[in-house]
Amino acid sequence: MKEYLDAFLKFLKSVFSEADGTGSCSRILSAVFSLAVIGWVTHIVLKTHAIPPLGDATTLIAAPYGINKVATKIADAVSALAGKKDGQ
Repeated sequence: MKEYLDAFLKFLKSVFSEADGTGSCSRILSAVFSLAVIGWVTHIVLKTHAIPPLGDATTLIAAPYGINKVATKIADAVSALAGKKDGQ
């Protein structure tokens, strides 16, 4: 049982980390926003018996990860234009 728990924790760490092993704030925020939206939608469905429009909720969930990816690409482009590679 312990090996399953260790494997699961390793999986979670990889999900919320970048390729180099550093933590990813944008992935953690996306997970938190996902849980908040699930709670919000559940509350609305229980109260109104109708599913609310989910377009804005989807944007809220995806925004941190998308902003992080765009910022990384811009930083890479600026580094390439400046003649630098890999943050050196």
